[in-house]
Amino acid sequence: MYFQLQFKLLNRRFKDLGFEPWFAYVLLLVTLAVAVHQSFERFSFAPYVFVSLVMMLQLNLGDPKRTDFLKTCFTTIKFRQIRLIENFFIALPCLIEFVIYQKWIAFALTCISTIVLALVNIKIASQKTIPTPYSKQPFEFAVGFRSTIVVFMAIYCLMGIALFVDNFNLGMFSIGAVFVISMGFYTQPENEFYVWIHHHSTHDFLRHKVKIAVLQVSVLSLPLAILLACCYPSLIEYIGLLLFTAYAFMIAIVLAKYAAYPNEIQLVQVFFLGLSLLLPFLLLLFIPFFYNQAKQRLTPYLK
Repeated sequence: MYFQLQFKLLNRRFKDLGFEPWFAYVLLLVTLAVAVHQSFERFSFAPYVFVSLVMMLQLNLGDPKRTDFLKTCFTTIKFRQIRLIENFFIALPCLIEFVIYQKWIAFALTCISTIVLALVNIKIASQKTIPTPYSKQPFEFAVGFRSTIVVFMAIYCLMGIALFVDNFNLGMFSIGAVFVISMGFYTQPENEFYVWIHHHSTHDFLRHKVKIAVLQVSVLSLPLAILLACCYPSLIEYIGLLLFTAYAFMIAIVLAKYAAYPNEIQLVQVFFLGLSLLLPFLLLLFIPFFYNQAKQRLTPYLK
């Protein structure tokens, strides 16, 4: 019954966006298949990027408010079954691709995240406020970092493992995972009041948001990138390429958030971002597109 309801809601969302559900499913599957094939052919670290994307989606499904609601509706056993099935369906397309292309490390990491993120609540319960390196800057990173601090600790441990076993690709995955999880902080729109109180023009507001996002993700990602570059100086150009692409996606996701404001990021924005995984240079077109849309969406709330 639960999954039937979710399926109907998803179909309704596709229809609201102007897509027939069957067409949307086919389009998403074909886009994913082509993106995976092209990425695997071009970039050695591509499997780990897709692992990061799966993790981000699974983390969103594990939102504490959402899981608390499910716990009130179902028994503990039923709740765990639902969470495992949800995570499995999110991971299934990538798991199939990993088997086809024999990417066994990525396959194992995806299986681990599917199980762990279904059974473990990424929620730190404490009476003390967890300190963050983000001070009083916009809330996304301060809130997001506190709710995923365990994941970031695991990522830093993963980088240590990558260096210990001399696995450059695993190190690249660690850097990519930081960006992907950080992008997840921008998937939910804030209350309109928190936009309205800013005394900025739409241009200045977006520039400020992008600048803060870039600076704050750098706090978490650059130490890993510098460490990896020191251990693999001959491969520094690949690290630079990953960082350049990841920063571009970070900017795009911030602008996409406000391109859909005050609603959540829509399928159209998700499709464009997914297409950019296949052809990253398209970000040069999509970033200005998202920027112009965001300005229009924010005009009623800002000067």
